[in-house]
Amino acid sequence: MDVQLSELIEKIKTEGVTSAREEADKVLQDARRRKDEILKEAGQEANRIREAAKEEASRMEASGRAALEQAARDLILKVRQSIQNISESILNQKTGDALSGEGLEKIILAALEKWDGTEGDLSLLLSEKDAQELGKKLTGQLASRFGEGVEIKPFPAIKAGFRIGTKEGGSYYDFSAAEIAEMLSRLVNPQLAKIVEAAAKES
Repeated sequence: MDVQLSELIEKIKTEGVTSAREEADKVLQDARRRKDEILKEAGQEANRIREAAKEEASRMEASGRAALEQAARDLILKVRQSIQNISESILNQKTGDALSGEGLEKIILAALEKWDGTEGDLSLLLSEKDAQELGKKLTGQLASRFGEGVEIKPFPAIKAGFRIGTKEGGSYYDFSAAEIAEMLSRLVNPQLAKIVEAAAKES
């Protein structure tokens, strides 16, 4: 009886140990499998985060480059506009200086050499200052050529230079400093723009 009981206890112990060992092995396998799954998921997540970071860095770099290029373009345009403004100011000043005093008188007389009077009686418009200083002298000189059909008067819109036209106002030729400076500016500004663009490409 004692032998049987002892064998039974030994059998139960052996089966319990075996069962516990099998259960432990199963738990250990599950733990290893779960560990592998967690490591795989963590690796995938790390890759996803890394790719997202790369994309964000690329996007920010592209955005920064685009902003820098736009700022450079804006600066070039501002510089070009400033140069054009300076050139226009210089042209206006120099043209105004050239179209005053004796120089203005000579230019007016030269411009009227081809005027034959067929377009009508002559009207010469000057700045208020030039009309006062040159009006009488020019009236005498022009009257000898055109008779009484000459009118010289001030025109507030003219700061320097002159306008030639008919008394009726049908047509006129504008030799005012502003008009001449604008014509010169249209010629000069494209050249200045090319110079600025070429300098920008070289830098």
